[in-house]
Order: sequence, then C-alpha cells, then structure tokens
Amino acid sequence: MFGPSGAAYNMCVETSTRKMGGHARPRNVDPGAAMKVPFFQKSLTRRAFVSAASLSATVTILGGSRAVSQAMAQAEAIAELRAKAGSVRLRGPQQPATNIMGYGGTVPGPTVRLRRGQEFTARLINDGAEPTTIHWHGLRVPNAMDGTPYLTQLPVAPVQSFDYRFVAKDAGTFWYHAALAGQLARGLYGPVIVDESEPVDVDHDVLLVLDDWNLDDNGSLRDIGGSAASGQHFLFTANGLRDLAIPARRGERIRLRLINATVNRLLPVSLSNQTAWVVAIDGQPAEPFIARDSQVVIAPGNRIDLFVDIAEDVGDTVPIVIDSGGGQSVQIARFAIEGGASRNGSRGAPKSLPQNPLPSRIDLRNALRVQLALGAAPLPAKPSVERKKISNPKTNNQGTNVSWMPMDQLSSSLGAPLFSVRKDQPVVLTFANPGDQAYVIHVHGHTFRLLDNLDDGWKPFWLDTLLVGPQQTARIAFVADLTGKWAIERRSLSEPSRESLTWFEVS
Repeated sequence: MFGPSGAAYNMCVETSTRKMGGHARPRNVDPGAAMKVPFFQKSLTRRAFVSAASLSATVTILGGSRAVSQAMAQAEAIAELRAKAGSVRLRGPQQPATNIMGYGGTVPGPTVRLRRGQEFTARLINDGAEPTTIHWHGLRVPNAMDGTPYLTQLPVAPVQSFDYRFVAKDAGTFWYHAALAGQLARGLYGPVIVDESEPVDVDHDVLLVLDDWNLDDNGSLRDIGGSAASGQHFLFTANGLRDLAIPARRGERIRLRLINATVNRLLPVSLSNQTAWVVAIDGQPAEPFIARDSQVVIAPGNRIDLFVDIAEDVGDTVPIVIDSGGGQSVQIARFAIEGGASRNGSRGAPKSLPQNPLPSRIDLRNALRVQLALGAAPLPAKPSVERKKISNPKTNNQGTNVSWMPMDQLSSSLGAPLFSVRKDQPVVLTFANPGDQAYVIHVHGHTFRLLDNLDDGWKPFWLDTLLVGPQQTARIAFVADLTGKWAIERRSLSEPSRESLTWFEVS
C-alpha cells in the first residue's frame, strides 16, 4: 500500500506460467495451493453451477493461447462461491487443524480469472451459519453488486443465494472478500485476476495471497481483538501454506502478484536482492520503478504487481521474506532455481502495462472538497445517524464531524450520506488523522489519485486503498463516475475489531 508520502506498502498468491502462443503457460506451483474457477458459456443454469462446483478444485486457468484468451473475453464467466465452514492445517500436515470459514471451505477461496471486458456472474451460496455478502475489492462494479451490507444489498441469509453480475472493466490484481465484521479474519476471501487484452512479456505469472493467523496451541483461531503489533498474530501464510516453493530459472522475468489479505498488518516483503520492478499498484498500471532494497510494504487490502528478474544459479533459492516486527523475519515463500538459464544478459527496464480506462486528468477547479477526521473521537456505543449532507457540489466542506458507523453494528438505519455529488463531478477528500493510530481507508467503487501535500499535483499511480499514518493528513482525488451509494471504510491497524464506515451518494 502507499501512504501520503508515496512510500510503498502491499501483497497476494497463485501459480506460475510458461509462454505458449504469446501468453504465459500454466505451471502448477503446488497442487491445491490456489483453486481456479472454470469458465462456461453464458447460461446461468443450475447444471452450469453444479459443473463449476465439481471442477473448481481441479481446473487451472492461468492464461493459455491468444485464441483461448480472446474466446474467454467474448464468453461470460460463471462461478459458484459457497461460503461454508472448513478445516485447514495452516501449520503443516502433521499439525492440529484450524476451523475456518472459506469459499468452498478452503483458504484462500477459488481464484477468479477473467479477461478485461469479460462479463462475469458469481453465485454466492451461503452454506454458513450467519449472513454474509461479497465485496469485490478494487473492481469498479455497478453499485448493486458492490456487496456493502445494508447499503447496496441486504446480507445473504444462511441457505440463501445471491448473483453478482458485472463486466471486468480493468485488468489487474484484485480480490473478493466477505464484508461483514469478523468474517475476513476467518478466511472468507479469494483473489481476482483480470488479464490484459494483449500478452505481457513475462515468463511466469505467480500470485501470492498473504495472510497472518492468530492461533492458540491447539490450532484454534483466537479472538480478533488482539493487535497485529502485539505479536499475537504469529503465523504467516502464502496461499494458505507455509514456505511455498516456486520453481524458476536464472534469467526469467516473473510477474509476482501480491495481495495483503490480513485484517490489520502492514507487510514489508523482501526478495533477497533481486531486481524487482513495481509495475502495478492496486491493480492499476504504474510507470515501472525499481523497489528500493528489493522491498515493498503492503497495507491491508492493497495489491502490488512486481516484475522480478531472477539472477541466481541452479540449486539456489530466492527467499520471499516478511518482516514480522521486532527485528524478526519470516520466510513465507521462495523461488527454487532449477534447470539451465533461460537467457543471458539483462532484460532491461520493462514497458508499462496497458492502461485501464481511467481519466487522463482530473479537473479539480470545480471539485467538491470534503474533509474527514480519522480517530478524532471514540466510536459510538450505538450507531449514529447524524451525518452532514452536502447538496451543492461546489461547496468546500471543512467539517470533520464524521459519523463512522461500526461494522459490527450495521443495520438498515444508515442515515443520510456524508455528502452527495453529481455523476462525473470531481471530488477531493482530505483525511486528517490527529491521533496516534494508523488507519487504512478504502473507497468503494472508485479509483483515486493521491494528491501532494502542498498543491493539487498527484502521485503517478492510482489507488483504491490508502494508509494514513499517525498525525498525518492525506488528500485524494477521483471522478464520481458511478452512480449509487458508496462506502468509505476505515480500519485501525492497532485495533482489528475497530472497523467502521461512512458513505456518500452519486446521482
């Protein structure tokens, strides 16, 4: 993730690929490490969903030939995602099992792989014991498909189902997860990969979904109330596994997609002195730059795509390490170098990834400007519905009295929006954090620019999730181009149970 200073933070897991017909060809990293959702022609029948359920654990779709990719772009993808209880051995095959909630009873859930412009339908079936929804984190979807409970839809009750339908507007690395309080921490999440329309010049495509787990000696999940900073969350996984081995060869360029699926932990990820180019942040292409000291720091919810140039010889390993705090580090995966060199010499700087359909500039002269306070006051014991509504889109609002609704107290009584804005109106939000806690902010339905502190210039990348550090102020700008009711989430890095939201309306 990236904070106000532009410092990098982010992370994710999947499989590697070898070129075939201009695309990277599937190559399994580990059986069952990441399940792939199969694709079907447009037909939302029960037979199709039953077929999807039976194949999801065995079918791997990581790319393929250009002809196959073009066919995928034309066909509608259909997937079934069952929220259900499961049991996984996070510490290893001989260790006590952990009871989780997952899509298909696994963690992470099935990888949804699409192509830009492809239609997609996901049927959420709730086989669990409590209501749930799915939020498509970073994807610009219609408001009714956003998955925010009580704001864009009612929660899906046990035994019930809900169909999410949208077109994948943007290529990139995204993810889906439960939106009700406490469910993400129990494993209800999975990755979404949207491929570019044209082949990307890499040898393999590797996805890592990173998480931490707060377990007792019996393997049971502890209460979410502990802080990541306290050291209670001590087990780190990549794709639900420990120390995942990824085969590679000297000279290969690997696209490494990282997703931070933790509730409240910054993940400093290092790649042992390999040249690592940052090519995308939060799914959106960035002008490639080399990660300083081969490290990126990823905030909860953020994603980073790296091009990693392997420089080691046969028999060597390239550790992928997380700094877990207090001078401790944990190896969560490694590139295992095998075979002969794939090529000699340096690959040079990579080309930028194809741009997604986002505005080339944002005219901020007539922007609606709203200031929000983070951590200025404790959360209310009961949900508050006192909110400030701004009817004039050109008004500068300097009020900081925002009513943040606790996520575990959401109901149909969400009150009035923090502000209202006309469609296609530019918006500037200022997040002022006078306290001692860091917060992660996620804006639903929109991708934004991080503005400079002194003027309206912006950083050369797009985001959908932002870290605001203690006693810092951050400003973002976006075009309100999707109508509906959109949430702004706030999550404390010090108190994982302290999740809350406010919302705005675009009409």
